[in-house]
Amino acid sequence: MPDHFGPFAYALANGGAAVDLAGITAAVELPAGRATIDTTTGAITREGATVRGPGQGVVDGVSFTIVASGVAALASPRFVVAAGADVRVIGDNALILIATDEVDVAGTIDLGATAPPFGGPGGGRGGVASQPATGCGPGSQPVGPGGAAAAPTPPGAGSAR
Repeated sequence: MPDHFGPFAYALANGGAAVDLAGITAAVELPAGRATIDTTTGAITREGATVRGPGQGVVDGVSFTIVASGVAALASPRFVVAAGADVRVIGDNALILIATDEVDVAGTIDLGATAPPFGGPGGGRGGVASQPATGCGPGSQPVGPGGAAAAPTPPGAGSAR
């Protein structure tokens, strides 16, 4: 990774991979209808037609980069989700949208983690009302005194001097 980032790269504050902005030329404009953004491949489709093909780097004028484990970034000059557009985000990674100009969302972007059997990045298995909630794993009793004061030592149990 370069020591500095000029106007053609974007570095994440958490130290993730840099996103190359040099080749981005195409706005992502999604009119009314259904569209999908895949955070595993970088593909964007609308009503079955390809808006951006799969692959990392700049494809069809839009950049896609896996910037960190479980996190992907799409970069474009503009992201427009028109009124009546229903965009579903799927895939293994959380999504960061980077626009060098504007992001205009009048429609819906669904980032919900509803694919069975597990939720999206960081999500756990869903539950049902008839069973107790367990989250991503069951809890347990604390071990050791932690940050609380320990119980007093009974008389005569102290160490000999």
